[in-house]
Amino acid sequence: MPKGRRAVRLVFNTYYSSDAERILTALRDNGIEFKLSKSRVTPELYYVDIDAGNTDLEELQRRVEEIVQENRTDTVFGVKVYSIDASR
Repeated sequence: MPKGRRAVRLVFNTYYSSDAERILTALRDNGIEFKLSKSRVTPELYYVDIDAGNTDLEELQRRVEEIVQENRTDTVFGVKVYSIDASR
């Protein structure tokens, strides 16, 4: 990761693309821009990389966690949200 990078990452699994799209749409609707990657080995594994820029990293992480919690179904599992601060 390049020096100076601050980001929040969201990782989750689901076998249903409509359930994944529900979470991704909710993030977009809340003004959160992200880069989406899917695992080449396990296509049900989604990686969402959110550039934090100059925003409060902890607040962004909490906001992403809330959005995911409100929009996930019982078919979305393995949810992990964490922040990365390589600006030091």
